[in-house]
Amino acid sequence: MNRTDPMMAYSWYCQLPIVGPGSTQTPSPTSGSILSNVGAALGDVLKSSMGGAVSTSSSAQLPWYFVEGATCPFRVYDQVTIFREGRDRKYPSKYSVDNLRLDIYSDSSNQAFKYLQAWNNTILTPFGATAAATMGGGWGRPSDYKKPIFVYLLDVTNSVVAVIEYVECWPMTVEQYTLESGASTRIVNRVTFSVGDVFINLANVSSDLISEVVFNAGQSLVNGVVNTVSQTAINSLGGALDSILG
Repeated sequence: MNRTDPMMAYSWYCQLPIVGPGSTQTPSPTSGSILSNVGAALGDVLKSSMGGAVSTSSSAQLPWYFVEGATCPFRVYDQVTIFREGRDRKYPSKYSVDNLRLDIYSDSSNQAFKYLQAWNNTILTPFGATAAATMGGGWGRPSDYKKPIFVYLLDVTNSVVAVIEYVECWPMTVEQYTLESGASTRIVNRVTFSVGDVFINLANVSSDLISEVVFNAGQSLVNGVVNTVSQTAINSLGGALDSILG
């Protein structure tokens, strides 16, 4: 009965970063002409760097409600064993953070796909099949593609309880699509992000809760102090009366 409401698995949202054009991802004139020709002929159909085709490098952002699911890792400590005092003593040696996985809603307007495409363009310079020999392998700068991702945990009143901050994130893989004809299953972009480190920022506790905790925890202390003072006063008064009457 003294426990507060539980944290629910559905009370959260994720804030993805705004991805801008990479500082080293400016297409060459050759790739620009290819992009123009492809765009004019196919109406911007082939513009995905994730598939190895020509892509744009404009900035993009994705609202929080596109992220449907998340697998949030925390720090994992490795240990080192040292033989000392007749037995093995275990100590931490280093720590790491597993990959962050997000399930991103795939919409028919390609908003989610364009966002992932823009982020991929900062990792690898977009190039077409005809320019692969001259433009392939153009890696971007870490400062361009490593971004923070925030996951907000909420209580039953939708107030923020904690913020999980993942730093130095970049998309490693987008899970393959499983296409079929016998069922109406929707496509979800399941993206795995590399993570540099994780930080958990707890929200401030409400003043009502603090007052309740202080009252309950300090009630016995207050009562003890009052009883001690009262008993001391009685003892002093008894000693004074004994002196007067004696």
